Amino acid sequence: MRPERWYDPRRADGEGVDRPHDRGGLGRPRAHRSRDPAGGDALTGATARRVGLRIAAVAACVLLVACSSSSSSDRTATPAGEPTATPAPYAAGRGSYGVGVTTLHLVDTSRPTAPNREAPDSLDRRFEVEVWYPAVADVASPEARDVPVNKARGRHELIIFAHGFSSFRRQSASYMQLLASRGYVVASPDFPQSNINTPGGPRISAVLDQPADVTFVINELLRLNDTAGDRFAGAIDASRIGMTGHSLGGLTTILAAYGPTRDPRIKAIVAISPPGCFLPKDLGAGIEVPAMIVGGTRERVVDPGSIRQAYDAAPSPKYFVQIIGADHIKFADIDLDDSQFADSVAKASRGDLTNDALAITNVTHGDAASCLRQSDEPDAPIAGARQRELLRTAAAPFFDAYLRNDGGAKSFLQDVLPTVDGIRFESSGE
Repeated sequence: MRPERWYDPRRADGEGVDRPHDRGGLGRPRAHRSRDPAGGDALTGATARRVGLRIAAVAACVLLVACSSSSSSDRTATPAGEPTATPAPYAAGRGSYGVGVTTLHLVDTSRPTAPNREAPDSLDRRFEVEVWYPAVADVASPEARDVPVNKARGRHELIIFAHGFSSFRRQSASYMQLLASRGYVVASPDFPQSNINTPGGPRISAVLDQPADVTFVINELLRLNDTAGDRFAGAIDASRIGMTGHSLGGLTTILAAYGPTRDPRIKAIVAISPPGCFLPKDLGAGIEVPAMIVGGTRERVVDPGSIRQAYDAAPSPKYFVQIIGADHIKFADIDLDDSQFADSVAKASRGDLTNDALAITNVTHGDAASCLRQSDEPDAPIAGARQRELLRTAAAPFFDAYLRNDGGAKSFLQDVLPTVDGIRFESSGE
């Protein structure tokens, strides 16, 4: 008989779909999709290549330069710092909430957008923000657009997601949908100068501005939380905010939690395949923000050793989850191989790669030269659906443990996650 808290992979089926009228990125038509074996959708074919090649550019650039319901998601949150009494049996899969999604159009008039190659500057910064949330909606549907927020069980924790270089806010919809089904409000912005439709082309150096962008998005969500009559009025617990991101978005996540312009409201982070070569070893010194660093053993765009550097730089408590056979790009809902991105590197960089890398390290005091390391990992590749399933299996209980102080989730991280097939696990100070 399976132990009480054992993970059932059939429950982590949060793979997502785009609604027919959703254009995904800024003015970008929705891609044709094929069904993911795990129950979701993944970009494939020619459209996926056009979109996916650009999405993986940060990783390639960095390389060259340098099931059911869960008891934890069903309950009303306990006060911060107060342990959950008698943790119920814990499940890591999809929660019992229906999932809603809406798009916000936000403008930060306090900060400009710098000129970028041939694109002129702007006096403000503009964001399209996709927000997934627990909803009054069909639980069986991946998501429903613009439906009411489910506030029957109290306020919900807020998580910010940061997309990768030359990517877009819906790149990891299946991951966002899973978190929303478990009771989280998840906001994912298109960053002004690293998204796929950036005027003048995306830049990796834009990561230096993105922690402040994250702060702006948090401020706006909390403003809506305090606005009578708004969809999100009274829906968000402002004391429980987390962040997660992929690739350049993983680096954004770490800088937002530990960097010189960090937001102290961020209480826990999950960074997926972050280029840790840009980080100093003492980045998180004296900062108590729990971290989970996730990467693959077959990464060919951000070196596994660079991802390890991010774990080493993070303070305790911290977790390092390597998914055996996982590559870089399939952490997003895109089923292509990392090798398919090589031809796009030169086009994406437009000759600015080295200068952009130096601009980052001049601020972060990392070691861009260490990004050049390339490991030779013999692990056999795994399917994208399984890779994303294992990501969700690790990330969901981490946020439950450190944003909800869920004892069952902490036990899952310590006792069960290390035994899950396909994962190499390390932790410190938990």
